[in-house]
Amino acid sequence: MKPFPKLVASQETFQDVIIGLGDAYAAVWYECHAYQEMKLALRDMLLVGLGAVYVRNNAFYNESTFNTIIEYIHWKHIVIDPNSRKEDMSDAEYIILADVMHKSKAEKIYDIKLSDEDVIDDTNMELSMSGFGGGSEGYDGMDMNDDTYAKGRKSVRILNHFSKEE
Repeated sequence: MKPFPKLVASQETFQDVIIGLGDAYAAVWYECHAYQEMKLALRDMLLVGLGAVYVRNNAFYNESTFNTIIEYIHWKHIVIDPNSRKEDMSDAEYIILADVMHKSKAEKIYDIKLSDEDVIDDTNMELSMSGFGGGSEGYDGMDMNDDTYAKGRKSVRILNHFSKEE
């Protein structure tokens, strides 16, 4: 059996609502493969002390039935406010998620038009991701040092900034 969170009613009068909500939650959990994404994040937490998943609305019509996507974020692609001192990072003023994706996917997700000048050289991603932890793992988990990965790719670097609301 695959793990998933279980909801428990605090009062018996809420039991029916919680059962329905739990069924919907389980459907979202399995549809977006959250158990797989959480497994990767937990692995990172144990190995390097930082693991993350990104919960977002779906960007494409056929991406999700329930309008919720849970994605694993590699620890090398997370930039946390260096002035943050709390373990849960609740005092961080900002967090940046760095991602590399195909140009056409970025144009659809962010509703923008990108030129060929925005395209990065995938053959040496370690240099293009410098400042974000480096690494040779592509956005789709493939080894970017493999010659077959870079052929014909038009990838762009995307930085999602999340600032603390006052």
